Amino acid sequence: MIWTICGNWLRPGLFFFCMVSLLGSSIVADTPPAPAEKKSISSQQAELPKLTPKEQQEVQTWVRELQRQRATNRTRAEKHLRRVGAAAVPYLLPVSRSEFDLARIAALRILHRSPRYEAASSALEGLRAENRWVRKLSWQLIEKISGIRSTFPWDGDKFSSQRKRKAQIWQRWYRLQEQLCRQEEKLSRESQPQGSQPQKSAKSDPPTDG
Repeated sequence: MIWTICGNWLRPGLFFFCMVSLLGSSIVADTPPAPAEKKSISSQQAELPKLTPKEQQEVQTWVRELQRQRATNRTRAEKHLRRVGAAAVPYLLPVSRSEFDLARIAALRILHRSPRYEAASSALEGLRAENRWVRKLSWQLIEKISGIRSTFPWDGDKFSSQRKRKAQIWQRWYRLQEQLCRQEEKLSRESQPQGSQPQKSAKSDPPTDG
């Protein structure tokens, strides 16, 4: 099996090398690679919008509605949460890992419209989900977050071993991003005057490697 990422024909063993070279870059297949970024994706994103206490309560209510069994409740909640945008991301992360697939799918659809690095670990976890639509949306979300395009065999049980290998490649990409985040935080602490507290970059919990 071969890929055309970076405009070259790559053997599977070289795929990871290509992805590392494209960290943080917005890449379209069949075009030359852009210069590798030295900043993490997390540091390149704007801070999450702030919600008032009233808005927080409303978002929490819609997130609960997103997990209802009735389709009308979920549809209405998804519509409202899409309007909230990126500010709703932290509240959606637990739902994006829910055992209730329909709620999980709805949360991933919303997160896809506001692709934040905070959702990367949820997307990576979804690559190994039993539900094929969770797998597909998770793959689309991690592509949107990273800016790296890649094929992913999200449909069909016969591709489970291929999915596992691809998921491991994305896990390595995530670990490299986390290393960049830690390096940036260290540099930020070192550049701060004594006694001041640097702001911490928003990060999601690291997923377990599969």
